[in-house]
Amino acid sequence: MNLKNKNKFDTQENYFEHKYDKSIQEIQNTLKLSIQNKNKHDEAVSLINYGGIYFEQKNYAEAEKHYIKALNIIKKEDLKLKEPGLLKNLGLLKIEQYDFLSALDYFLQALKITPKSNKRVLSILYHSIGYSYASIENYNDSMKYLKKALKIREELKLSKGITQTLNRIGLNYYYQSEYKKALKYLNDSFELKKKNKESKKSICSSLNNLMVVYHKKGEFKKALETGHQALKIFEDLKLIKESSFVLNNLGLVYYDMALYSEALKYQFKSLKIKERSNNLLTIANSLSNIGSVFNKLVDYDKALEYESNAIDLRIKMNSRRGISDSYNNLGNIYQNKKDFKKALDYYKKSLNIRTKDADRTGVAETLKSIGMLYLKLNDHDKALEHLHKSMKIIEELGEKKSLSTTYINIAKLYFTINDYKHAEEYSKKSFNIAKKYDHKDVLQDDYELMSQIYSDQRKYKKSLECYKKFINIHDEILNIQKQNEIFNMYLKHENEKKEKENEIYKLKNIQLIESNEKLRDSRKELQRINASKDRFFNILAHDLKNPFSILYTTSEILASYYKELSETKRVEYISTIRLSSKHILKLIENLLEWSRSQSGKKQFQPVNFNLYEIVESTFLLLNQSAKMKNISMKIKMKKNLGIYADKNMIRTVLRNLITNSIKFTNKDGNITISSSKNKQGTTISVHDDGVGIKKKDQKKLFSMDKHFVTMGTSNEKGTGIGLLLCEEFVKKHNGKIWIESKYGKGSKFTISIPLKF
Repeated sequence: MNLKNKNKFDTQENYFEHKYDKSIQEIQNTLKLSIQNKNKHDEAVSLINYGGIYFEQKNYAEAEKHYIKALNIIKKEDLKLKEPGLLKNLGLLKIEQYDFLSALDYFLQALKITPKSNKRVLSILYHSIGYSYASIENYNDSMKYLKKALKIREELKLSKGITQTLNRIGLNYYYQSEYKKALKYLNDSFELKKKNKESKKSICSSLNNLMVVYHKKGEFKKALETGHQALKIFEDLKLIKESSFVLNNLGLVYYDMALYSEALKYQFKSLKIKERSNNLLTIANSLSNIGSVFNKLVDYDKALEYESNAIDLRIKMNSRRGISDSYNNLGNIYQNKKDFKKALDYYKKSLNIRTKDADRTGVAETLKSIGMLYLKLNDHDKALEHLHKSMKIIEELGEKKSLSTTYINIAKLYFTINDYKHAEEYSKKSFNIAKKYDHKDVLQDDYELMSQIYSDQRKYKKSLECYKKFINIHDEILNIQKQNEIFNMYLKHENEKKEKENEIYKLKNIQLIESNEKLRDSRKELQRINASKDRFFNILAHDLKNPFSILYTTSEILASYYKELSETKRVEYISTIRLSSKHILKLIENLLEWSRSQSGKKQFQPVNFNLYEIVESTFLLLNQSAKMKNISMKIKMKKNLGIYADKNMIRTVLRNLITNSIKFTNKDGNITISSSKNKQGTTISVHDDGVGIKKKDQKKLFSMDKHFVTMGTSNEKGTGIGLLLCEEFVKKHNGKIWIESKYGKGSKFTISIPLKF
């Protein structure tokens, strides 16, 4: 798991609030009268008030225009108006437009002409200058001005000002990877806000910032608690922009917990809100975060697409931290694509910026990535050098998640060079942290590596135990249903994006749009089919790997320790081998049938035959499985019922449907096969009183995209492709297959075969 650069997080400050009591009509009248009477003082005041109204309405262009007009009059006429206040307002306006350099210029101008005796205004300007410097990542100058602001505000006992500056100082320490200090200042701000009964919005902003620091420290439980607490309040208050920040940060917590469907769900929600605004930096954050999720899901094309869009925005906004973050992420993607030269180029670019900016977290992240790249290139000395440098920094920073991933990476390196002692030592260090903070993805790596270490040391019993734990976590992380949710979220976002594009195109040329859409739809459909098949075969490879691995490891234990094992253990291991072999055989049988059908090698040969005989022979074949659960199987059809169809295909369909019914029927249950014939054709139904299927899951049964697999009532493992095969063979007859099911009461699968096809 990669360290997350802080540029990916959205921190918050309740900074600018504008309230103007005067009505527009009143201001218009005053302005008109002042121009008629050539009263420059009143004209300037009216323009300032006009600017304030526009500012409140978020019409920043008009606000700036009126403020500048007022400023020019004040300077030209040398009026005794509060020029520092006007310059301050222009600075605040520029911050709302994310033009931090112009904001800084206005604030510094205001500071020059503000009397030293006006401490309240000085404190506002010091804070504003500190905020602006922080926004352009100049934390040294930022901290200097913020501490001046805090000193005055504490002197004057300005409670809201104190909490505001404490919050900003805490964020500055966070961005400099000083998490202990960050937590102190952010907590002080949070507690003081509660004591002073500040607004819910202000308190929630503190919760969001605390969540971000807890996350970086690897304290995911605290991060989620504070994050969801903030999100609920923001949503209740209908504060959309603030909600988008919390959604982004929750997505990052779920990402580091290896809950990728949750991570993507929150990131897409955040992005949808951000795209309505013009905050390019926060949009870039979400794009980059989504790219990181797709990189973890081995979808490198999508990862590159999102990360490339993110870096374009970051370059446009001149965000050095963001650019270095994107360079590192691009390096990770190209490393996974095995384009090591490109990966190293991006890592060097990232490291150069992060070193210059004294971004210790970022430097550690890139050093770790380079170390893993050298490990893949078998340059073990360079790999160890970079990983140890990274480890030293992360140990000083105390970032738990990053530390656990660095330890396991060092352990992998030692394992590669057969240094099992150090490999085990660092793997255990990683495991202890990952176990304590529930870092599932790291635990997965720990168990897999320990299984390999024990296997090489011929400690097969321990190896098998670790491997089983690895499989359990691996299956939990790569839960098929969750990956389908991810794919659907991506499609939903892409569709929404396309809909917006289509509206623009329609205004230009409707006919051209229609033609392009048809071509695009055709191309998408082809891509979808190919992508579906790719995912399908990846899943099959995973399904085959698990039983083969268990088969190999169990047989290895039997071969090596047969005499030492008790009779009970021998029977247990032999039973494990039998079950794994049975599962593999069933999977391969269905896979061969399906592949023949897809490639056209399986010939379609319809003949007239007795359906009852086929059902009866299938019952006899599966009778032993039914007996083990004491399931009653009945045939309700005429013994001389004939059908015109491909005999082998119908046999395969019936075998799969009845096997499924046995799998999902409880002990002492019932299964009935019935059939009827009319002028349209023949229908065959397999009805059971088993566990049934939830309505939301029924749609997934015949979809290659949604490869739906669950355990049976006696923990039987399914292959996941039986129903796909049934549908394929029924379609060969121009027939239909459907399900009627009530969860908890049973299911009825029906196929219809027409008389003519």
